[in-house]
Amino acid sequence: MRIRTVIRKSVKWGGALAVVLLVAVCVASAKWHWSWKVASNCGVSIDASCLGVFCYDTGIFPQDSLSVIPIFYDGGDSSPTWRGTFQRASYASGGVGVTRTIIPLWPFSLLTLIVTGFAWRADLIARRRAMVGSCLKCGYSRVGLAPDAVCPECGAAAVVAGSARGAP
Repeated sequence: MRIRTVIRKSVKWGGALAVVLLVAVCVASAKWHWSWKVASNCGVSIDASCLGVFCYDTGIFPQDSLSVIPIFYDGGDSSPTWRGTFQRASYASGGVGVTRTIIPLWPFSLLTLIVTGFAWRADLIARRRAMVGSCLKCGYSRVGLAPDAVCPECGAAAVVAGSARGAP
């Protein structure tokens, strides 16, 4: 199998899995909140379809914040606060300076979906060309040519029977 085909199929299926996982995290974060302490004064959280990064100026976390790695809690019946844009804020909380950066997950989901869609489309075009008997590279009709003849349009080598579908 050609390296381009392997890359296209890897992007196609890996991207599909990534889109499903990102959408699942976005939906689950409406109900649950995940937090991790990543350094003595910084933490990361996923909440309301956003990735949050929190840093405290004192060098250590306050006692009641992110003490367990990870913290899962049920958001209750209250509706989540969806944030659609990037946000950065600095404020004081209990006498401690906090810097918070919020990154929404939807741009990553959308970008992954677009790249995956192009990989699926390219795979569909290659499959259709192989079934019709066209050149896989340029789409030129190979009707009437010898099976092992090169493409007169682009010079691509002929595809051996069965290799278009991934058979050995």
